[in-house]
Amino acid sequence: MSTSNRPYHHRLKDVAARENLDKLPAGLSADFAEVELICLDVDGILTDNSITYSENGRALATFNARDGLGIYLLRKSGIAVAFISALESPIVRVRAEELGIDHVHLGISRKLECVNDLGSRLSGKILFMGDDLWDLEAMRACDIAASVCDATIEALAAADIISPYKGGRGAVRQISDITLEAKGVNRQRLVTDYD
Repeated sequence: MSTSNRPYHHRLKDVAARENLDKLPAGLSADFAEVELICLDVDGILTDNSITYSENGRALATFNARDGLGIYLLRKSGIAVAFISALESPIVRVRAEELGIDHVHLGISRKLECVNDLGSRLSGKILFMGDDLWDLEAMRACDIAASVCDATIEALAAADIISPYKGGRGAVRQISDITLEAKGVNRQRLVTDYD
């Protein structure tokens, strides 16, 4: 993992079309091409950070289908994906199982230790996508730190790249598309092979 001082603090508005990878700084584009692991916070990244309760007191969450397809495409292309959340949530386990996520770490407040453990088995770069105080340590230590436009001020400051999408609204898909584009992966072919 990098100990850089965040040379690329870049907002993705110019890259919103996803394929406009040439609008990223050259070094950041090269870093995306070397990503082997994407670690995702859950609340505020995969969801809109809302928690709704059913009549019987069960927590409910809404996940974005485009984000889900982006995660599928990452996994299909050989990029490991991890869910790392400070909260323990059965609904997150269900979503992770639906997406075939092998690395699900819930109830983890010290996320950097978890990322270091996962990253110790890889030679490529690690991207961490977070939005709040729990995520800062991992964001600052990883090779690429990504966030959403509605993240906390601290998370925005720690991010190399900020999506114009809010949490749970397609930001993960955007990061997925940029990563796969940087690696030269044909996303359409992956979709036609959907199993």
